[in-house]
Amino acid sequence: MRMACLCPTFRRRPALVENIIACFLNQTYPAELRRLIVLDDGGTLPPTAKDNWQIVVTQHRYPGLPAKYNALVRLAGDAEALVVWEDDDIYLPWWLESVAKVLREHPWSHPRE
Repeated sequence: MRMACLCPTFRRRPALVENIIACFLNQTYPAELRRLIVLDDGGTLPPTAKDNWQIVVTQHRYPGLPAKYNALVRLAGDAEALVVWEDDDIYLPWWLESVAKVLREHPWSHPRE
């Protein structure tokens, strides 16, 4: 299952964004089946594109988080699953595997713990 992790951010310290990228890169879910898209509409991060993650930077300020997520969904392309990836959270290495396991049996996942 191809997963797109969607991360909206605005004027965050680079260290926070580096942390979420590190959490993404340490996932045990197959790298070829996952992608991280960070959308910075504060224009403070450098635009970057790597094999399975990217930072998209725009000076255009979205009117709210729903509009920003809609933009991220458009960037996700052919992903079969969309995963919220917060810029101030820590994701343990098995996070995407656990999401994929739930999505194999249910149409959506809501973390409880």
